[in-house]
Amino acid sequence: MVGQQKNILVINPNSSLSMTAAIRRGLELVSLPECITWQCQHLAAAPIGIETAAHIEEVIPLLQQAAATEHCDALVISCFSDPGVQQLRAEFAVPIFGIGESAYQQAASMSRNIGIISILDASVERHKVALQQLDLMPYITADIALNLSTTQLHETQLVSKRLKEVATQLVEKGADCLVLGCAGLADYRQMLSSVMGLPVIEPSQAALLAAAVSFDIALA
Repeated sequence: MVGQQKNILVINPNSSLSMTAAIRRGLELVSLPECITWQCQHLAAAPIGIETAAHIEEVIPLLQQAAATEHCDALVISCFSDPGVQQLRAEFAVPIFGIGESAYQQAASMSRNIGIISILDASVERHKVALQQLDLMPYITADIALNLSTTQLHETQLVSKRLKEVATQLVEKGADCLVLGCAGLADYRQMLSSVMGLPVIEPSQAALLAAAVSFDIALA
């Protein structure tokens, strides 16, 4: 299988062009073999952000439609709530990766004291359910929200300030590895890791790497 061309489709399941661009910038930092390529796209008919259970339900049929019409060897759903991942796995033969699940698993391979940075308080309970399903709750030190909407994530000064505040709270609680709980935070990973002196997991990057590993191609 070494050298066989593989393509990964990354779907941002909202309609935000700015968030899609941020996801793409983060993915461009991931080093992959030349035989693995990826594309990143958004869903034009989806909400501008995925912030509620209703938003999650709304985008599932849109994701199913996109997966049925786009050829790929693996599919990454670039929303931390992992909308539609289970449904897509039941429907399609290619490997399906949710960025939330991928980020949790990467973090758990590095630490037993994980701090999650959510965007909204409402996200925290959804994360807890997902972590319980993955049997990873014992690895979580705390999950604290920025309490910023997805449409605010381009406000660099505001977001940077809140990230540092929340990261500091998580470290004070014992976290030694941080997970960014939204795909729209991709641009802030390097800054936060440098400021805090800790590994910071960017979920779309984690999922892209997981997808690449699934091809059983040497990544060195």
